[in-house]
Amino acid sequence: MIRLAFGDVPNIHEDPAALKELQDDIYRERVLRARKMNVAERLADVFELSNHQFGIMLGGAMHRLGTRDEVAGWEEVKRWMERLDRVREFGHYLPFCSTKGWIRCGLPLTPHETNARH
Repeated sequence: MIRLAFGDVPNIHEDPAALKELQDDIYRERVLRARKMNVAERLADVFELSNHQFGIMLGGAMHRLGTRDEVAGWEEVKRWMERLDRVREFGHYLPFCSTKGWIRCGLPLTPHETNARH
């Protein structure tokens, strides 16, 4: 129980079944909401998530640099993104898809590339 000014509130984490039910409800709500969205709404969500992620990266960069200077933070984020691009261009980073395995530019890997990964 969590004691608040207006009374005791059960701690959802103390009951695994209640926590699982809450997680399922949240997931179900998100899926149903996404299914109702049109293309423009989905695209707007993508941009919102992207902006949020860049904000998180900016905060992390500024923390790593030990600064409050946003310009320096953005320079660090830019450096991170350029490094990620270089790694991807050299083929060192290949995203993994649980249904397709390792993916190269959206295409399944050749048998040689697949064997090299194992």
